[in-house]
Amino acid sequence: MRPRTTLARLGTGALILAIFALLVGTPQAAPDTDMKPDAPSPKKKNEIKFPIPGFSPQVKSNGCHVRQSPDEITEDAKAARPEVPFWGLIEHATGRYSVHAGLEPADDFSKRIAPLDEDMRRLVLLTALQRNLGYEDSLHTFFYLSGGSIAPAIRDALKEAGLVREHELFARAMSFFGTPYPTDDKARAKFFGYSKPGKNLNAFDHALLAVDRSFGTRKQFTDTIVAYVNANPALFARIEGLREKLGYNDRLRHLIAALDRKVDWSKSADDIARQLAALPPQQRHLIALSMFNMEFENGGVHQFFYNSSGDIAPEVLEAMVELGLAPQAEVFRRTLAMFGESYIRDNTARRERWFAGDWSDWDRKLYKMTDDFYAIGGGAQVYRIKGDLAFEGGPAFRHAMVTYAQRHKMLPC
Repeated sequence: MRPRTTLARLGTGALILAIFALLVGTPQAAPDTDMKPDAPSPKKKNEIKFPIPGFSPQVKSNGCHVRQSPDEITEDAKAARPEVPFWGLIEHATGRYSVHAGLEPADDFSKRIAPLDEDMRRLVLLTALQRNLGYEDSLHTFFYLSGGSIAPAIRDALKEAGLVREHELFARAMSFFGTPYPTDDKARAKFFGYSKPGKNLNAFDHALLAVDRSFGTRKQFTDTIVAYVNANPALFARIEGLREKLGYNDRLRHLIAALDRKVDWSKSADDIARQLAALPPQQRHLIALSMFNMEFENGGVHQFFYNSSGDIAPEVLEAMVELGLAPQAEVFRRTLAMFGESYIRDNTARRERWFAGDWSDWDRKLYKMTDDFYAIGGGAQVYRIKGDLAFEGGPAFRHAMVTYAQRHKMLPC
């Protein structure tokens, strides 16, 4: 597998397509971005550097065992090794469609999923609802935001799936909007207290929230979808069969998610350092580099050090060295040198020492380190391969993590 960069310079149209590509995967926890005042002015749209996720096509067989029934317990599960969760397979099957729900007109979305067979179309609509639910006030959030534009189709899918309780509650929530149901976002927003002066919850909000509490949380509805698929043997076999089709980057994403749960990131910098030190080296290296890469792709080097993720900078350097990223490690060493001989792990203290006040020449130098990473190997190159674009060169963090995880037989099934 050849390294692929996570950066390209995109025009407006390509940028929008890249955003859709990013949304298809299961999102990681958002970095605690907190922009320092007086940051550089935004670049023009045709100058924006935008992260492109590593391409991970399905494979004929990755050697992973496919369960024959939902009750089967795999050897990895018995040994408490990371596995690709069944929900992850459902997302893999439906994400390329459900990600468009609410991001395009309802009629366009309906046309997009029309060619699918009934089982897959129904599952896409169920996962579209799950994706657009809020975490606390789930249905309330769904109807307030743009996902509510496809509510009629979702109502029908709930009924077809035999999810009687969820269908009745969803239909009741829709009835609050009157007849015909307003698929237009602006028309629907007028019912909510958010649209009124003061933005206080009104009687409509409270009525909808009452149904919301009965419907349950996003996590509970996720479990409901999994149970629905498990109860349909043909659909289960179809989704479970994807386990041996997942590409390297998909499997790496699930590995990183499992490893990330091993660290309590709410603890102090010293506590986090101790937690990382207690892990096997291979796990520590992947956790550290993935944390850096998440911030790096989102906002560059300056954001990594400004946020609490910068608390693990020493572990990031160690990871770059261990994963064979010598040029990258050299850039990172030069970056660390900007923070003096004794690196301050604690985010609050680090901000007070290095980031206080207006944007300075020091900030600009740190900000430019992102470009130094992307200049490695002559910078990113774009190639056309059978009509698609491949991006090579640059930081190559994703490629390094996949290669390392493969070598140490860490990629989950």
